[in-house]
Amino acid sequence: VYDDLSQYDSAISRYHESLRIRLDHLEKDLSSHGSALEETVLLTLKCMGNVYKVVDDIDDAICCYVKALEMLNRKYARHRDSVDEWCIMGLRL
Repeated sequence: VYDDLSQYDSAISRYHESLRIRLDHLEKDLSSHGSALEETVLLTLKCMGNVYKVVDDIDDAICCYVKALEMLNRKYARHRDSVDEWCIMGLRL
């Protein structure tokens, strides 16, 4: 909401707070809810990166985007071992 109102400092502050809370919950919950939490963390990182980009803080924007990409890589790496098994079962992605 703050970024839509061009209150970028407040937006960044709230995104940091949200990210901290979500990461705490994510560390505690790696079950099926963890997947949904992971998506919210990724969205928060993307939104933070977008705000940093708007205020010309390119280094922090890139940092947010890189962290999101690292999370996505870890997420898909967890499923990489299952891909061969899925192919054998006839499930193609």
